[in-house]
Amino acid sequence: MSLLNFWALFLFVPLYIFYKESKKDKQTKLLYLSLVFLILSISRPVLKEKPVTKNSFTRDYIIALDASYSIMADDLKPNRFEVAKANIKSLLNKLPKDRFSLFIFTSNALLISPPTTDIEISKEALDAIEVKNILTKSTSLTNLFKTISKIDFEKKNLIIFSDGGEDNNLEELVNICKNSNIIPYIVATTSDKGAVLKKDNIPLVDENKNLVISKENPILKPLAKSCNGYYYKLNDEIDISNKIVKDLDNEKKKIKLKTKVKSYKELYAIVLFISLILFVFAVTKLSKFVPFLALFYITPLHSSMLDFYYLDKAKQYYIDKDYVKAAEYFYKLNKSPYTFYNIALSLYRAKRYRDAIEVLSQIKTTDKNLKQKVFFLMANSAVYSKKYEKAKELY
Repeated sequence: MSLLNFWALFLFVPLYIFYKESKKDKQTKLLYLSLVFLILSISRPVLKEKPVTKNSFTRDYIIALDASYSIMADDLKPNRFEVAKANIKSLLNKLPKDRFSLFIFTSNALLISPPTTDIEISKEALDAIEVKNILTKSTSLTNLFKTISKIDFEKKNLIIFSDGGEDNNLEELVNICKNSNIIPYIVATTSDKGAVLKKDNIPLVDENKNLVISKENPILKPLAKSCNGYYYKLNDEIDISNKIVKDLDNEKKKIKLKTKVKSYKELYAIVLFISLILFVFAVTKLSKFVPFLALFYITPLHSSMLDFYYLDKAKQYYIDKDYVKAAEYFYKLNKSPYTFYNIALSLYRAKRYRDAIEVLSQIKTTDKNLKQKVFFLMANSAVYSKKYEKAKELY
């Protein structure tokens, strides 16, 4: 047996002091014994049950969009960049329960949207990209792969939209893939014929006065095959996302993620019932009970029997997307950092971003996982509130 609220045992100290000074008649002893069981119920006694292994259906995906100069080539209409963006948004819409990280890359890779299931945040990050402000003209798959290799995912599903740049060291790229468990889904973002690159609508020429033509790097297809990945060609097919989703689903079937879920059997109701029975026997002389009314008043009953009802109602309203009602019922629960987080999450889903930030700012915790969730939800709320500098700081 374990106690979830071990701190409640310290209440025995003032209880013992009161008991030493009181009379030791039968009713008083029963009343104190009732208080002993009451404190035990507040301490949340539980029996730890064997962890249950459950399948997890959420996956982490990384999308990398080439943002080099050639991405504005118009062999795909209106240009490669817009076609790639449309495909990425379509992919996000088709996998709403999965988590995506979004990078843009040229000679180096830059994270523009951290891992999130909030597809609207990812879409806003995409729409915020101004390719005309990116000065780097080259593309480096090698540096992209090195950046992705540092991400702490067991399996790195990397979806790349690019013409491939000028990389020609296939062996190095394959080694990075295999050593870092990167599975590439490479979308060749160019037509078969390629395109003449232009600046201010004037064709570019090299030092020998030859037109600068951007074509697909022939390394892309063998790279996908060598890394046990997938290869796609955009051409004039605007939406390639259906094929990508099908292949991602096939990968899901190969490896089912499993998570161990801890569960407890609550015993507080039994202990509380014993306390109430003892109380009934003790208060045959009500005058002896009066001094202890204050103690009942100031002791928070964290194991309120109504919590189960409120939690069930909150979950149901959340599932039904009535997020304001969900927040109201979460608020009725005994307050804890996770309760406040659930309140904030419901307000966030209800698009009450400022209210969500206000609740999140009150959460004090040493739990690193919860801290990460709090900062991330605050950052997302700041984006929707158009407080971009604050969002940047929180991210």
